This record gives sequence, structure tokens and C-alpha cells, in this order.
Amino acid sequence: MHLEVLVEDLSGSIALGIILEKILGKNDSEHSSKVPVLDSYEQDSICGTWERLADAVHPGGSMRLKRAGWPEAGKAKCEWAGRIAPYMDPDRNRSKSFQVFRDGIRSLAEA
Repeated sequence: MHLEVLVEDLSGSIALGIILEKILGKNDSEHSSKVPVLDSYEQDSICGTWERLADAVHPGGSMRLKRAGWPEAGKAKCEWAGRIAPYMDPDRNRSKSFQVFRDGIRSLAEA
């Protein structure tokens, strides 16, 4: 499998790796201090998750996307989802909200 992500500098690349680990339900505290925007991130908390992701990996961060309006922000979110999803292992993800979502989809599929 191959993941291609264009970032403007090394810090964006490091941030994306850390974000992928958090989104995929893995913890890697060794690197979290390298991206300050993620230091206080708590999985499943209400904290502006997409904004934190944008601040870590998108040129200009969430403020640029918010100023540009919904179409650009929505496009960026879809691109991130498309790049992240192939690397998710639904059975290993430790996010409680994701587990509820996953199990609900499985229940519907079995019905």
C-alpha cells in the first residue's frame, strides 16, 4: 500500500505521521511533542479535531480553510479521509466512538 501526501516541509510530514497514529487508534507519545497542536489532543474528545488536523498538515491551517469557505474545507477533509482510510484497521482502533460506529455498521450489514 502507498500513501502519498504533499506537505510543505518536514514538520508537516511529522505531523501527518503522528495524526495518522492517533486517528488509527495507536498511541505514540514519543513524537507528540514535535507537533504542539497535538499535545493536548484527547481521542474522542470534543476539541475541534478537523481544525487540529488542518493546523498540523494544511498550508495556512484551519484559519485559511475557514476563510476560504465550506467548499475548500470540505474538499480538504475528503482528501484527508481518502488518504487515511486505507491505513485504518477497524478492529484495532481504540476510539470508543469509532468502535460504536463500526459495530453499528456491522449490525446493519448482518440484518
